[in-house]
Amino acid sequence: MSVRSPFAGHETLAATAPFVGPPPLLLGHRGSPREAPENTLASLRRALEVGLDGIEYDLRACAGGDLVLMHDEDLERTTDARGRVAGQGMASLVGADAGSWFGRAWAGEPIPMLDEALELLDPSGAPPLHMIELKEPGLVPLLADRLRSVEPRPAVRVASTDPAELAHAQDHGLPAMLLVDRVDDEALELIARRRYEAIGFGPGGWRTPAFARLPKGLERWGWAIDRPDELLAACALGLHGLNTNEPHRALAARALARLAPDCRSWPVEAPMLPVVPEQHAVDDPVHGTWSGRWADQVTIH
Repeated sequence: MSVRSPFAGHETLAATAPFVGPPPLLLGHRGSPREAPENTLASLRRALEVGLDGIEYDLRACAGGDLVLMHDEDLERTTDARGRVAGQGMASLVGADAGSWFGRAWAGEPIPMLDEALELLDPSGAPPLHMIELKEPGLVPLLADRLRSVEPRPAVRVASTDPAELAHAQDHGLPAMLLVDRVDDEALELIARRRYEAIGFGPGGWRTPAFARLPKGLERWGWAIDRPDELLAACALGLHGLNTNEPHRALAARALARLAPDCRSWPVEAPMLPVVPEQHAVDDPVHGTWSGRWADQVTIH
C-alpha cells in the first residue's frame, strides 16, 4: 500500500533552497510549524529538508529527568495527553499523540526526546546547528550531559530569558544566548556584565538606539521573524542568523537581500487568505483543518 507524503506537491520548493547560502544563518522555529506539528521530529526534519541551516526547539524535563521537546508547560495544546509535562514520566509520554491536533496525516507523531533531535542530520549528512530554548530552570546539567554523549556533537546555542540559567550554561562551556523582546539599555548592561556569546530579539527588536551599541563579536539573532518586510530587513541587517516559522519565505528573503541589495520592500503582495475550518473536507487525508485557498490576483512590483 502506498502512503502519500504529507508534503506531496511541495518537493520542488526545496530545489532552490540552497541557491543563496548564509549569512544570515536561517533556522526553523520549532522546525517548520506551518507544514508539520511544532517541536516534532517531522517538523525538524522538514526544516532541514527545505534547506535551512539549523533548527530551533523548546526543551523541558518530564518526571525522572528525561528531556523532551515541548513549548508549553502543559500537554493539552499539542498532544492528546493531559497534565503538566513535569508531572509525567517518560513511560506515560511514549504513547502520546503529538500530531493529530495539526492534521490526520501526522496522527501518532510522538513527543521527541532530546537525544532524537540531536541525532538529526541535514541532507548532506552533517549535523545542523541547534538553537535550544530552555523553558524552565534546572535543565543545563542534563543538557550538557546529553551533549557530551552525542557523536558527532552538533553546534548549539543555548537560549533563555533567565540570566541565572545562562550563567549555568556558560559554566558548562555552552554558548549562551540572552533572549529579549527588543535591544535596550537593560540588555546592554546584562551583556556587559555576563559576557554572553549571543543575543536574540523579536521582530523589529533591532529598531532601537541601543542596538547600535551592541559589542563587536556578539552574535545577533532575530527570533521568530516571519513577515516578508521583517525578513528582508533582518537579512539586510548583517545579523548572524535568525529563526522563522516561514522557512520558504526566509530562504527567498535571504536570496533577495543578496541578489538585489537595494531592494527595501517585498516585491510581491498577496491578499489575506481567509480560512473557515468548517469548510475543510472531512475526507481530506493530507491538509489540516486550517487550510484554504484563494483565487485573488497577486501584485508584483
